[in-house]
Amino acid sequence: MAETNNADAPVTVEATLEDLQADLSHLDDDDWEVTPEQLEQLKAKYGSAEHPLFMPEAPRDLTDYPQLQAIQQLIYENETPESLAVHFKKMGNECHQDGKAHWRDAIAHYTKGIEAGSSDNTVNSQLYSNRAMIRLKLDEHVECVDDARKAIELDPTNVKAYFRAAKASYYLHLFEQAIQFCTQGFNANSSSDPDKTADLAKLRQDIEQKWSALRQKREEERRKEREDAAQREVHSGLVDEAIKARGIRVGPLLYDMAYPAEMKVRLDDEGRLHWPALFLYDEYGQSDFVIDIREDQTLREHLEVMFPGDRFTQWDEQHRYAVDALSVFYEPGSDDGGSRDVLLEVSPSLTLFNVLTKAGRVPKMPVFHILAEGSAALATFRETHEIRPLSSTKKR
Repeated sequence: MAETNNADAPVTVEATLEDLQADLSHLDDDDWEVTPEQLEQLKAKYGSAEHPLFMPEAPRDLTDYPQLQAIQQLIYENETPESLAVHFKKMGNECHQDGKAHWRDAIAHYTKGIEAGSSDNTVNSQLYSNRAMIRLKLDEHVECVDDARKAIELDPTNVKAYFRAAKASYYLHLFEQAIQFCTQGFNANSSSDPDKTADLAKLRQDIEQKWSALRQKREEERRKEREDAAQREVHSGLVDEAIKARGIRVGPLLYDMAYPAEMKVRLDDEGRLHWPALFLYDEYGQSDFVIDIREDQTLREHLEVMFPGDRFTQWDEQHRYAVDALSVFYEPGSDDGGSRDVLLEVSPSLTLFNVLTKAGRVPKMPVFHILAEGSAALATFRETHEIRPLSSTKKR
């Protein structure tokens, strides 16, 4: 046997390859039996836990294992690209059969087979198609389609490649593409055994049925959207007429805020307007969106729910905001969104209809400022704003 390398010398693929070849040179091609004495000598030389001869399983990445790279070169040194492609295809198939835990290894083997550079297009097509199969099982649908396309380019009669491309396209909701793959695969193999294309024909039928059902569903959704839009347009016109009939002018929004989508005026079946509203608590810089205030409801009805007096909001640390101790100011704005200095002091016992019709104007969404009576914040608020009383209540 050859001399053991110096421990300080770097381990290279070339050196290890020469070493292994020297160690095995005495064995005949037809007789690879190793005697116990020879085995002990190999163990003494290569008994390191890092040596591949004594590893329970080979690592996937051989970068840090020059000994294993050397063994691999010995195994494949007399192989042709064509034989390597077949070899790696077989290894990939075995990994696939071993179960999901080995599917990534199967992909790696099929990839090595492709990279072998075989001139056999049929085998290369099978390698791409088999890799597409694993991609499909791993839900890597885009990659599956890509591999299946390459398989078809190499062998236009590869039925399995068409099947896998169609199925992956279906999962990607590319229904026309899926049907096209089925049709192309069927046409490319129409003269062969019908059993060969039976699965492809069944898949095309299933996809066409599901796509037809989906198209019908989408058309129904579009039809309903058109009907809903028409109803909204009619309803919007009725709302505008109802507001105009009440003598209320609608101006632009007063505050640049992110308003919820449902904050819209609506008209119920009894002809009553429902308004969204914005409540501002200037003392604390807080606010509330009230989604629905029916015009015949009083402000107090909503304030009782929000400020009942026996419990308080988190920001009201002094517990001064209770329904019976609140001052309310309506901000009508202006028709052109100009000055907002004039506020109208209103009684919480008034209905929203009373407030809006007496004010005669609303900034698209009614805005109310609410402050605690007797507070310093209220005194400052009165000093910094022009406040007028709302005129006497007018019956609806």
